[in-house]
Amino acid sequence: MKYVQPITWLLPIIFCGCNPAIMETLSESGNYDFRKTRWGFSQERVQMTEHGKLLDYRTKDVLAYKHKIGTTPCIITYCFRDNKLRVAGYITKKPELNAQHIVDGSRAEHGEPTEVLQDGMMWVTDNAIIYANVYLTRAILGAIPEYQIGEGILKEKERGMAGETLRWDGVWAYVDIDFYFDLLETRFPLDELSFHEKLLFGSLKRTGVYTIGNTSLPLSR
Repeated sequence: MKYVQPITWLLPIIFCGCNPAIMETLSESGNYDFRKTRWGFSQERVQMTEHGKLLDYRTKDVLAYKHKIGTTPCIITYCFRDNKLRVAGYITKKPELNAQHIVDGSRAEHGEPTEVLQDGMMWVTDNAIIYANVYLTRAILGAIPEYQIGEGILKEKERGMAGETLRWDGVWAYVDIDFYFDLLETRFPLDELSFHEKLLFGSLKRTGVYTIGNTSLPLSR
């Protein structure tokens, strides 16, 4: 999977058999920052909240679980630094037909955004900066046919190219608001972010391509 970095960066396992008593202590009030977690949770505490979810992968600083928003497959991604949760969210693992469900879900949960960005939407809450965006990454065209549909005397209405199927990527991210504002004071903020955090911030995007038969060409931007 190849990603490209935009010119600008800023937004304007499975753990089974958990003791119910331990689960009840995960949050004193039930006020969560993302799903059933709060900023500063360790990997172990996050795992407890996602028991029963299928683990997709795990590293020292990342926990990722398979999930669906509507009919759109995605990955729940938790990012840690020094074993403390600071960024989390949903990312499409590959381009999808219905990635718009991710942004629809964010609007349904949070209402109208605080700010509509050039590249997505942002909400500001007491505890988090929330970001959502979808973008076109792939248009799949089947093998070039022997005959082409033309207008002729029927004067058909303009339509998409025969065989074209669009695919989109999406992200819906939550960022610890204290961490976010610390980044604003950092000279080189991208250096402070891991690969998955850059994806959640919208600072990295998958490279878009056309696929025509067995030939791939860059998507024009």
